[in-house]
Amino acid sequence: MTANLRILISAGMVLVAAMLIMPEALALAQETAVNPKVSMPKPRELTARDRAEISDMLQKQLATKPAGELQERAAGPFRFAGTKEFSYIDRSDLHSLAFENAAYGTANKPLASKEISREVLLPRIDDVLRKSRLDVKNREFAGFQDEFAGATPKQELPRDFDPRKASLHVARTATYERVIDGVPVFGSELVVGLNPDGAIGRLRLHWPRLAPEMINEARRMQALVQKQQWKLPEELKDRDTEILETRAGVGHSGFADPGFRSAAVVRVLFRKTTKGLEHPISSTGYKYFDAKGQEVHFSVFPKVPATLAAKKLREEPGTAK
Repeated sequence: MTANLRILISAGMVLVAAMLIMPEALALAQETAVNPKVSMPKPRELTARDRAEISDMLQKQLATKPAGELQERAAGPFRFAGTKEFSYIDRSDLHSLAFENAAYGTANKPLASKEISREVLLPRIDDVLRKSRLDVKNREFAGFQDEFAGATPKQELPRDFDPRKASLHVARTATYERVIDGVPVFGSELVVGLNPDGAIGRLRLHWPRLAPEMINEARRMQALVQKQQWKLPEELKDRDTEILETRAGVGHSGFADPGFRSAAVVRVLFRKTTKGLEHPISSTGYKYFDAKGQEVHFSVFPKVPATLAAKKLREEPGTAK
């Protein structure tokens, strides 16, 4: 696992928060395509059905009863609701949702180690998802995201400093991958974290329906990759590029994408290294390709005009255009 550190400076103290994440869960960048024909969702009034569905999800499925004034808004299929105690977003078209309780990961005492082992925690999560009617199929446990919070005197930290030993273990969130009969689905997401009382404290669910024909096409592409009949695109044959993984499956656009796209693809994970330097620079990313080796973009956003501040910055002498 890799430790991702976030260090905050306050009066006389260095506050340290750390999240442990599985290597496959690292933020890997695929270039986002820009399409002027794509439009962002427009704000709209919520209907009575919208409000009823949000209320049902919050109270009956997430066991959350708003204590204060509930703020609700909508833009296209995106619906937003929240109070000071929680934030909620969903998509009425894809039935995707994100929920975060403000108290999640803010305990002033560490989690009990015997209660967060894989053998204990995963069955508890399965039970909560089942009772909440959020028990999606074809999920496979991928790993835990662990969050720590603590403080240490403001001074130069030793090279072997371990923030986990100098902080409290305040949250453990389970992440899941989606695999349908051996076919991985790239872009699907299930993240679940429970509060100490067993209620859902964090949830991200993006699990769109996929056509069976697309799964079958992905299986055919898996066979091509296995038999080495799928050809790696020329752009990835550079001597400074190392291919880490080539895997066929189904890909689709993310939660925040204004539309929805899906296709059978080959995902290529690669690392580029700038050589000839004292300290070589490496970057890791991935790209999706179809059966013919043409790149496929799932995240497509409209081109947004630059703000006045950005335009002014570009016009200043000596500023890169």
